[in-house]
Amino acid sequence: MNIVDCFWEKANLECRVAEVTVSPEEILLLETIQSLEEQYDYIVLKLPVGDFSNYERAATARFAFIEAQLSIQKKMDSWNLSPKDRKLLSLFSAVEVTDYAEMEVVLSKITDKMFTTDRISLDPVFGPEYSARRYRNWTRTAFEQGAILQRFFYKDQEIGYALSKFEDNIIHGLLGGAYEGEGMGFIVPTGPLFLENRRIDWFKTKISANNIPVLRLYNHFNFEITNVEYVFVKHIQH
Repeated sequence: MNIVDCFWEKANLECRVAEVTVSPEEILLLETIQSLEEQYDYIVLKLPVGDFSNYERAATARFAFIEAQLSIQKKMDSWNLSPKDRKLLSLFSAVEVTDYAEMEVVLSKITDKMFTTDRISLDPVFGPEYSARRYRNWTRTAFEQGAILQRFFYKDQEIGYALSKFEDNIIHGLLGGAYEGEGMGFIVPTGPLFLENRRIDWFKTKISANNIPVLRLYNHFNFEITNVEYVFVKHIQH
């Protein structure tokens, strides 16, 4: 069991958060969970697929299932866009954010209606406002730490953004989406195609099965699923 003290979430969610990840063939130790419940207000539990005995343990500890999280990837030289997709992609452009003023423009466009399938947004204890705040803070912190922040445009209209990390010729997608009312999710999986000034071998990211339209997009572009985790949560009343 890997346990992380998510101290940064205090500013996002106004509570003490721990994340517990159980690897295949490990046992979820309920005594450890009980100890964590004395220290934290909200626990996120990630379990591998097909791990029924640990699902039972999670149910015994009164965890609630909230999402399946998929790890996916695509080799950059495997893109084979259809003529229709190429034509659509040609209508988009992207610029990399280079200063804090530009970053603030992106943050100002992240609203509480953007990420309605996010687990924080769906959780009645938190809701959309907490979700939007979390995404704004996450974007700001990652940008300050050197992450790539892209602004996307359809013709002359700004429609969305993407946040990613570049390491060892791999783009790791962190966040991204179309702004409220734009309906241009096409940009999310194709974002790395606009990073022509870097040698990129792979694009890797994680997506939630709660977001069916995004799942369809990545499936449309033939991304490979490399792992699936089931995510459970529990709120602790002190």
